[in-house]
Amino acid sequence: MEDDAGNWIGFRFCEAGGASSPVGVTVSLHFAGHSLIRQLVTGDSYRSQSANTLHFGLDSATEVDHAEIVWPNGDQLLLKQPKVNQYHLISPPGK
Repeated sequence: MEDDAGNWIGFRFCEAGGASSPVGVTVSLHFAGHSLIRQLVTGDSYRSQSANTLHFGLDSATEVDHAEIVWPNGDQLLLKQPKVNQYHLISPPGK
């Protein structure tokens, strides 16, 4: 395995009692002139379940300009320059 596998960033989504489920949340990541979009889904494979986590590979990029997070109910969150090579814990809006 290669030691220099590249940079990454991840987002873990919390569920709070009575709050909206993170399933369906969309993250748009903008870095080094690139944009990546991922949507949180669960149960998309036969007899399996996915975690409330989204992971992005950044290759050699060392910083992220911003991440736009849109919840299924339309609430939005903008993270400016989130740190790379770590997971960010994201709570539902208003929590």
